[in-house]
Amino acid sequence: MNLKILPTLTCSFLLIFSCVTSFGQEKTEDSKVVLISIDGAADWILDDLLDRNLLQKNGAFSTIRKKGTYAESMIPVSISATAVSHISLFTGVQPNVHGIVGNNILLPGEEIKSPRGTSGFLAPIETETLWSAVMRQGKNVTNINAVGQDNSSSDRMGTRTFGYGKKLANSVVKSMFLGEIIMTNGSSKFERIGKLSSQTTAAFKLFKGGDVPVFCFIADSTFDDIINYDTVIVDFDENLENGHAGKLKANEWSEISFDVNGQKVLSWSYLMDLNSVTAESKVYFGAIGFNPSSPDTFKEKMENEVGMWPCEQDNMKLNKGLMTEQMWFDQAERLVKYYQNLLLANINENNWDLLSGYFTLIDDVQHRFLLKDSRQLDYNMEKGERRKRYDNYVVWAYQTIDNLLNELMQAAPKSVNFIIVSDHGVAPIHSVVLINRLLEENGISITGDSIEARAYSSGPAAHIYVNVKGRQENGTVPKSELPKYIAKISKACKELKDPLTGSPIFSVVLETSELENLQLNHSNRSGDIFVSARIGWSLSSKLVSGIPVTIPNSFNKDAYAHLNENIQRFLSSGFMNETGLGVHGNLGGDRNMHAIFYAFGPKVSQKNIGVISALDVTPTVSSLLKIKPPSKAKGAVVIKN
Repeated sequence: MNLKILPTLTCSFLLIFSCVTSFGQEKTEDSKVVLISIDGAADWILDDLLDRNLLQKNGAFSTIRKKGTYAESMIPVSISATAVSHISLFTGVQPNVHGIVGNNILLPGEEIKSPRGTSGFLAPIETETLWSAVMRQGKNVTNINAVGQDNSSSDRMGTRTFGYGKKLANSVVKSMFLGEIIMTNGSSKFERIGKLSSQTTAAFKLFKGGDVPVFCFIADSTFDDIINYDTVIVDFDENLENGHAGKLKANEWSEISFDVNGQKVLSWSYLMDLNSVTAESKVYFGAIGFNPSSPDTFKEKMENEVGMWPCEQDNMKLNKGLMTEQMWFDQAERLVKYYQNLLLANINENNWDLLSGYFTLIDDVQHRFLLKDSRQLDYNMEKGERRKRYDNYVVWAYQTIDNLLNELMQAAPKSVNFIIVSDHGVAPIHSVVLINRLLEENGISITGDSIEARAYSSGPAAHIYVNVKGRQENGTVPKSELPKYIAKISKACKELKDPLTGSPIFSVVLETSELENLQLNHSNRSGDIFVSARIGWSLSSKLVSGIPVTIPNSFNKDAYAHLNENIQRFLSSGFMNETGLGVHGNLGGDRNMHAIFYAFGPKVSQKNIGVISALDVTPTVSSLLKIKPPSKAKGAVVIKN
């Protein structure tokens, strides 16, 4: 991607893969539906881009507005966070029914120990999903990357599932220098080769233990009797005579493929700052992972035809200045093409009735680059040029999705109906509340052997759990004292004020018994207190000391360089909900959080259907497929056929 031409950039991808292998049942004559979720596509931003003619007139969204059905907006559930919202989209029920009441929650009996609790992306879903209902009624489902369809159990997979990627190790950046020269007489490919060394051995550190050592060699391929190193050879042993894993050229991306415990992986890697004479260089080895998938024949087919998961954009390395902004966008563009190619590999198959897909690009870009609030530290940086550049990045993300959706619609058989939704919108943030620091400052123990309570955040929302004896493993608070702790924590949250305006930071502070109106009142997964911050604020549940409860945020060092060292240290290692410029997870009724609903196909008429609910998606898809919706699904059918 060339960042200098972002506003007019379009993405043209090859339409590939005419597939002949079939899995599962035979094709039926009923309607087929492609259901695509675009993480973070905000209705207010999409409307603005359409109004300003920044999306192509023959693009997907403009075409659907002219010829298909679209909603003025779609209202997410009360916590407009990715896991919560998607499971409501795919079950047709509220969080208090399906049980995913946050992106990070505490499960019954779970010990209050991990700062992040249990991921809402992995917690058991307590009601029937759309894909389970489709298969129960004799139809076929192909799932590509979608949230909740991670292949971890029979109720979290379709007939064929290519699950969202699972990382095995983070990226590695190594500064290298010339060690031993091992060949100077020339060969068929290189004039000279030397070993590269670094202060520490380059290695992938696997999350589940063990290292994968990486050996690098520097080579000169010019054959001109002049030292001109131009290639880094990468291998997993120190013997080049038995071959090598990959080669890197300066300022280019290359794939390095290898095996980790029987699983094929690839590292999308980049050679930076190569000195062709001294061989000094910096090598970025991209993170490695794979897609949990089934059946094995389908997994093998997708990996052979489309390739291995290239992993997500590397926010942490960009935060630390270990990679360039351009490299981050290269990763983003590669990932979105990968998702599209997986869908293209299946869209003309005859073995599915429901094909689901998922794109993260818009959410990824907005989390990092949504610079629209004058209180944001970055707002006036570079004399306002940063704000303009970041706005172009967001426009590019929507343009890219618009174009690839259009290509998918053109590639699909004419009998296919498309339902295109998002899980939530987005809002700019200027500051962060360290919610567990708030508890600590109000006399609540959050660490050690006598933890009294802990908050688990989902962007600007959080569930706060008191560590009750007999309810949590290793609980410390007698059940009789629970009301006292709830009152103390609620008071602290209600009294927390914005240091600039003096207004309360939390728009909602509720006990579990008061959550029915928000439909977050799950009997054993909701916290004892639930809080939701106002637009402009996010929450961090990290356990840190030495910094205030409220801090301004950014991921750019130049924007926060004036803050104290402890705050700088926190921001330099923060996640996107802590350091990014955009966030979601506010109450779903807030205009910033509204999602999109667009539909196109032979069973879809031209119609503006006004404002709808996220719960309407599952009944509508079920109607198009001519099946009964999942057993507990609510909501309305918004497309009549």
